[in-house]
Amino acid sequence: MTDVLRVDGLYKNYGDVKAVRGVSLAVAPGEVVALLGPNGGGKTTTIRCIAGLLRADSGIISVNGFDLQRQYRDARRQFSYLPQQAQFPAQLTVREIAVFHASLRGLGRDSADKALLACGLAESAFERTSGQLSGGMRQRLALALSSLGDPDLMLFDEPTANLDPQGALDFRVTAAKWRDDGRAILLSTHVLADVEALASRVIVLVDGAPVADEPVARLRSRLSRTARLRINVGNPQPAHVEAALAAGALDASLNCQSVLVTGCGTERMEILDRFRSIGPVLDFDTERPTLEDVYVQYLKGAEEADNEEE
Repeated sequence: MTDVLRVDGLYKNYGDVKAVRGVSLAVAPGEVVALLGPNGGGKTTTIRCIAGLLRADSGIISVNGFDLQRQYRDARRQFSYLPQQAQFPAQLTVREIAVFHASLRGLGRDSADKALLACGLAESAFERTSGQLSGGMRQRLALALSSLGDPDLMLFDEPTANLDPQGALDFRVTAAKWRDDGRAILLSTHVLADVEALASRVIVLVDGAPVADEPVARLRSRLSRTARLRINVGNPQPAHVEAALAAGALDASLNCQSVLVTGCGTERMEILDRFRSIGPVLDFDTERPTLEDVYVQYLKGAEEADNEEE
């Protein structure tokens, strides 16, 4: 299957700042690839270069075989782009904005209305001006515009950042339909739920450089390894730490009346059983790992690989 998007050896500097360093990736039809990374990791710069908004210092970007630099008009027709914060003329209505963007793709009013409805904007909102919209409604409008013309490639930069929980859920459902229709999607996000619901692959960028490109199943494995248990035992002792580590925990520490345990969720029952042999377990809860925890795991893996090569 021919890739819709191919990026080879992308570099972009801002003066002395190396924003993107050697990014290569591909996205096939019906595939969702997620860019992960801390703030300043290079995600937005990478997507802006692919969208043609920034000129890369070096590297090749092609969309459906069209070189972005040499065949920009042909390449641009193949994709849509949703920025982090879309801006619209405050005096124009939702329908006017949608109809204008539809016309740029050779489409009529019916296509504009259909896209608005599909992205959760009711007809009652069509005559509101952009200036009257909430942040979430502006994001829904931007999503609708990005779907016009059924582009083969959709580029999303933090698509759920301005959406409420229901709006974020609606986006995942709609994006899954676009994926199932065969569209290729590249998105940057800080939201793990977006990745787990949509992506088949993750690319992790740190300081502009890729440190991992792997199936989302491996991300789930990393998440399971960084699960945290907070176990309230009333009077934690060093013996609790020793018991947790003996049961396979990656880390354990004392915290007030509790023991904080990091490890695979499958070891939870054994850890609790060992704690009960020491004394009462009053209660416990599981803390979902953050993306920062995941980045640490990826970085540790990269450092270990470098050490092995040395």
